[in-house]
Formats: sequence, C-alpha cells, structure tokens
Amino acid sequence: MSDDSDAKRARSRISKNAPPTEEQFLKLDELPRREAFPAGVRILLPENRSRKAYTAVREIYLALADSWWNKLIDSVELSLSKGELSALVSEVAAKQKEMYKVEMWLRKPGSPLSISAALKMIEGSDSPLWQNTILKQIGKRSSRGQPPSKRYLALGALDLKCAYPRSSLQDVTKLICPCGEPKHSPECREQLRQQIKGLVKFLREHGQDFMWEHIAEWNWEPAE
Repeated sequence: MSDDSDAKRARSRISKNAPPTEEQFLKLDELPRREAFPAGVRILLPENRSRKAYTAVREIYLALADSWWNKLIDSVELSLSKGELSALVSEVAAKQKEMYKVEMWLRKPGSPLSISAALKMIEGSDSPLWQNTILKQIGKRSSRGQPPSKRYLALGALDLKCAYPRSSLQDVTKLICPCGEPKHSPECREQLRQQIKGLVKFLREHGQDFMWEHIAEWNWEPAE
C-alpha cells in the first residue's frame, strides 16, 4: 500500500461485523440451556470470512467457550461426588481464564456501560434474557485496574496484512494506530509490532501460521 487509494482498497476487502440485534437474542429464549450460551457467543462474535486472522482467533475462542459452558452445565446437572465437583469447578475456572485472554485479542476495550445507556437499550423490550444480558454489563470494564489492552490492534493489523499481503508495518500503522497524531512515530510502529508478535505466537501455539513475512508470500487475493 503505497498511497491512499491502496489503503482504501485494503479496507474495502474487509467487511465489518454486523452488530447483534434484539431479535437474535429473542430467539435464544427458545433454546435449551446447554445450547443458549454457545448460540449467544456466535451472535456477539459473528462469522466474517473477509477477516482471516479474526476467523482463526474466533474459532479458538468458540471452542473454549463451548467447552467452558458444557463443563459449567455439567457441574450443575450431573450427580458428582465432592471431589469430582471440586475438580470440575477448577476446570471451569481455568477455561474461563483462557477465554478472557483470547477475548482481549478479539475485542477493543470499551468504556463501562452506564445505567442510562443500559436502560435505553432495553426500553420497550419484553425479553428477560435481553434485559439481563444488558443490565449485567453496567459498570463493567474489560480489565479492572489495568490500562486498556491494545491487543485488538494486532488482530486488525493481521487482517489488513492478509487482505493486502504487500503492505508494510508502516502502512498498517497509519491505518489503525489510535495515537491521534498526524504523523506516527517509530514508537507507534514498535508497539504495534510487539502486539503482532504476541498474537502470531499465540496463533502458532494453536497450529496457525500468521507470521508477517509468511503472509507476504501467500498468493491470495480476495475477490474485489
């Protein structure tokens, strides 16, 4: 990407994720308890094949979420001894911790949801599931007491690199760096490089090769 037109082309190759709707959540009311949470996660993290890195991380996250939920339901529904229940609860906690780590790649940390904003979102809704889903988010932060994570930038960077393999780190930094400065410093590129390095390492641990140099060698051009 050597100019603005190239940057626009790279962006045009990636479609935005559709936001969830109340109608989608209403349908969750009809599902058995074991199926409702996995279906809800797939609503919040919709499939988007135009984003190759997002797709890879999403699949990892969904597998963890499904496993976590099944273990959690088992801890409630199965007749277990005290020792078996204790072991299962430990597994549930471990899976939840893994899920949180992966989620930091997938989501940009947002401001805590205010009471007024939450009430506006559920105004006129008769669905207890939708109401509870929103109200439980009031005041929550992605990382309590910690600075906002920028891991999500690495996922966006790899998606752009996949959409336009010949792009450089400088090109991608210009597109997604949130520093707000008219000209990005070497520190901006280095911070993004470190985040990308961490994500590439994570994906390699799960059998996915998204090394920056290897992406440039892919003979892959998405349909215009």
